[in-house]
Formats: sequence, structure tokens, C-alpha cells
Amino acid sequence: AWEGVGVVASARKLIGATNPLQAEPGTIRGDLAIQTG
Repeated sequence: AWEGVGVVASARKLIGATNPLQAEPGTIRGDLAIQTG
């Protein structure tokens, strides 16, 4: 379970930037997202 101080910031870092082109390698979006449209 994700609980505690700073959990939101940790989750956002793990997920990565909203724009997949700006997401760092090693994040969910950086490794798995596909830009469409």
C-alpha cells in the first residue's frame, strides 16, 4: 500500500511527465507511452 508523507510526489516521479516526449527514461510514461495524434 502507498501511504505516508510524500507519496504523491513519489508516484508522480514514477509515472513521469504528462508529455511522453518529456518523460525521463525509467518512468512508466518514458518507457511505455506512445505519442499519438
